[in-house]
Amino acid sequence: MLFAGLILEGGIVGYDTNTTSGGAGARFLGLGANDQYRTDQVTVSLRLVAVQTGEILLTVSATKTIASTSNGADVFRFLDLGTRALEIESGNAANEPVNYAIRTAIEYAVLQMLYEGKEIGLWEWAEPVIAKDKNINIDQGELKSTHPISEKQGE
Repeated sequence: MLFAGLILEGGIVGYDTNTTSGGAGARFLGLGANDQYRTDQVTVSLRLVAVQTGEILLTVSATKTIASTSNGADVFRFLDLGTRALEIESGNAANEPVNYAIRTAIEYAVLQMLYEGKEIGLWEWAEPVIAKDKNINIDQGELKSTHPISEKQGE
């Protein structure tokens, strides 16, 4: 079993519901329509830790907005000289899946960590080589660590 030089850890550090909400609606002579929206936010935090020393090499966080919308229409009328009521309602709602939002936030944080790690010299990679046929992308680059702990692992 090989020694793991680095460990990536993290989690969901915040889930804020109803960060913004609003809508509009109107009713005239018993006919009405409305439109509403609401947003939530999920925040994830990741950190890269050197296993041997416990040193935190990088920390990143990412926030993703989760959108929800709904709209509807209704009719309310009195019939038969005001002795019977007619009421009809219709509507729908669309909610962005929370699992998708969490996965997107984690993927963005990992991408952010890759770029920040490259900037501070933890690793480097070669840019992809584009083939003569513009429809084919040949990626000859590979992720190469420049961190001493990771280099020891590769020996």
